[in-house]
Amino acid sequence: MKMTQEAPIPDEVLKEHMDRIKSSPGEWIVAILLSVLIPGLGVIYFGEIKKGLKLFFLAAAIYVLEAVLYEFILTSENIFIPLLHSIVLLASIVVWLYNVVETIRLYEVDMKLWYMKISAADKIEILDKDLSERVDILHIAKLGLWISAKLDFIKFKLEREEKEKKGSNLDLMMSEPKRAIIYLSLMVSMTFVATKVNSFLDKMWISKISEEAVSAISTVSPIYSVVAAIGVGVGTGACICISYALGKKDFDRSQKLADASVFLSILLSIPTALFLILSIDPIVSVQGPEITELATQYVIPLAIGCPAIILTGVLGSLFKAEGAMKIMTFCSLLSIPVNAILTPVFINVCWWGILGASAATVLGSLVSMIASFHYFKKGNYHFKIRIKAPQSAAIREVLTVGGPKAVEEVLGGILMLAQTVLVAVTAGSAALAITGLGFAFPYLMTTIPDSISAGSQPVCSAQAGAHNTDVMRSSMSYSFKLMIGLSLIPTIVLLLFTEPILSIFGNGNTVMSEDLVNATRIYALAIPFYLLQRMCTNMLQVVRKSHISAPIYIGFGILRLVLIVLFVSTAMGAVIVECSIYLMSAIVLGLALMYYAKTFDPDKVDENAEKRLDLLASLRPIKKTADS
Repeated sequence: MKMTQEAPIPDEVLKEHMDRIKSSPGEWIVAILLSVLIPGLGVIYFGEIKKGLKLFFLAAAIYVLEAVLYEFILTSENIFIPLLHSIVLLASIVVWLYNVVETIRLYEVDMKLWYMKISAADKIEILDKDLSERVDILHIAKLGLWISAKLDFIKFKLEREEKEKKGSNLDLMMSEPKRAIIYLSLMVSMTFVATKVNSFLDKMWISKISEEAVSAISTVSPIYSVVAAIGVGVGTGACICISYALGKKDFDRSQKLADASVFLSILLSIPTALFLILSIDPIVSVQGPEITELATQYVIPLAIGCPAIILTGVLGSLFKAEGAMKIMTFCSLLSIPVNAILTPVFINVCWWGILGASAATVLGSLVSMIASFHYFKKGNYHFKIRIKAPQSAAIREVLTVGGPKAVEEVLGGILMLAQTVLVAVTAGSAALAITGLGFAFPYLMTTIPDSISAGSQPVCSAQAGAHNTDVMRSSMSYSFKLMIGLSLIPTIVLLLFTEPILSIFGNGNTVMSEDLVNATRIYALAIPFYLLQRMCTNMLQVVRKSHISAPIYIGFGILRLVLIVLFVSTAMGAVIVECSIYLMSAIVLGLALMYYAKTFDPDKVDENAEKRLDLLASLRPIKKTADS
């Protein structure tokens, strides 16, 4: 709907908004800073006093509840109280994020009202008077910056058009989807190598410190997965949305989505760091002071490095959406030598112990992040990496696709944390070490088959954006066949050569070694089902049904906890329960994907995107109130 077709805004409404925003469009910085510091204050700044007060009191109530739970944890032995504490912390992050996005939306509403007044012919004389009063050095400088930005945009647009003429990775995704899936999957597998090798190196070096150190890192891993979940959620949402926009050749939309993704990754690193710091002590304290101290040491560098860790994952997803997999792979692999060199140095030379392992991981992420920024600035892509206020519509689109995935990963991490606590309580810390080490090699050897689902995401999404739904479905089918075939290789290798492979973890404890061998073999049999559930959740995101996969995944996680409480008293019991859940969830998610892929309609996706961009819907309540 065009602006000229709307009923005129009443003069008193226009005057109110003009008085508030006629200074400059830069006031979003003040509003966002206010909303970041105190939830609701940015909304009040733009005149929505009632809504701002509601957000403020809601956030305050959640913070008070969190403080009460924290005090109650110190005197309660109920292991579910720390989990409730973590869920309340996550709720506070959700309210805080909504408050920031709403502040940006209200800024856009005010600017829209301003532009509507500027475009009204009967208001020209008022506009001229207003502008004449504001022609000073500051506004001349702003005009110069605006002209410079416009020239930069024109240059960028010409470079992008030239890139289209020469051909690009996007052409490969659109013209040869099967070849693109293989190519992208191979590149993604290398980035998975970086993540999994870094995790493996940490466990290898920490296993040489003590059994308590292994238990500490096994307990911290689910907490750390919250950091990874934020990056996965925002990055995956950005990758799918941007690939969809590139498939439609809507490059301006892809730029807005990229801006939103970078903004969200930086914004969310603040509460994520606080979550890590506030969660570690109440959750790990159930295992005793020694493990609690070791876990705290491991978490401190991770909390400090949250911005680098999250932003590195998001930038990698932006490379993937563009199809620039070689650069993404190179930047990701840079973290391996950094981690491999610094981890033993920090542990054995600097005597930092378990803290040294996490410090090396953070420094590796920092190097990858710097390299990603450099190559995005140097390369010729369909969008740029900019740190600026994004459109609220772009934020909502990324969160609509990636938000459920982030919630799924975060709650999955909390449920896995609950599992580690329950296993430690019901079967002991030795059983916890067995389950952690038993899954280490199966997890590492799923790198290549697991990369198929991540590599096929941008290809299938780009085909969906181009409305090639038949090609999208055939690409999904091809990805599943390829993944299942490749998943059999690590299963067979681990079953045949379990003991030689596990010899790296040998410590002379015969009972532990025997249990570790059996646990690894059971995990090896579950590899195809573990990968199948991951593939289904990724493909459900492509068809914009991530809000369906999240409840299924979380529901099976809760079922896993119930089964552990009822039946598990040994390490092998925990392994069998976990692998059984992989099997059942893979079946249910597979059936859901078959239905939603068959009924997927890209026209509805485009219609929803247009609705998000329609700020007139935000103006109507204001107009209705003024008219009455």
